[in-house]
Amino acid sequence: MQMKPAIVILTVVAGLLAASLIFLHPKEQEARLKPNGPSAPASIEAAAAQAAVAAPAPPLVARAGRPDSVQAKQQTYVENRITELDELGRNDDRASLDAILGELNNRDPEIREAARNAAIQFGSRDAIPKLEDAIAQTDDPHEKAALADAIEFLKLPSITELKVQPLTKRPDRKTTDHGPRASDH
Repeated sequence: MQMKPAIVILTVVAGLLAASLIFLHPKEQEARLKPNGPSAPASIEAAAAQAAVAAPAPPLVARAGRPDSVQAKQQTYVENRITELDELGRNDDRASLDAILGELNNRDPEIREAARNAAIQFGSRDAIPKLEDAIAQTDDPHEKAALADAIEFLKLPSITELKVQPLTKRPDRKTTDHGPRASDH
């Protein structure tokens, strides 16, 4: 059964108009229904364009089940926080250290890693108790090992501490384990 071209065109136009009304926001629907509102499109192309503009795009869903915009905002936040923690690790004040240590239990593993690295960069042994607490809070064996490594690093003596330590007594230059030197005779 062959349909006449005029009927096909009318059906398409009616479908596009119906679709545009369905996808319009309530206020726009009210404006269209009012007598002073915009008139119906004059052509099929205008109706299609109007329907395309009026129809909201469906949200794209990322792998994690969140809309891309939310995931993008979260990623931007994480990247900014990592940069901030890196900068805090280069400071030498208690407020910076406290901010770093506050992120050791963040729910985001990238931020926790950045906080651990910043604590190492900061170089204060005052971070050790919080690092130990973070070990107790995590179940990830790799993270536990990285935290333990950070603690061990912070326990190492600093260059200043090494310079202050008294030099160990040097062995007598005239004698060795093999007896007196030939020049000593």
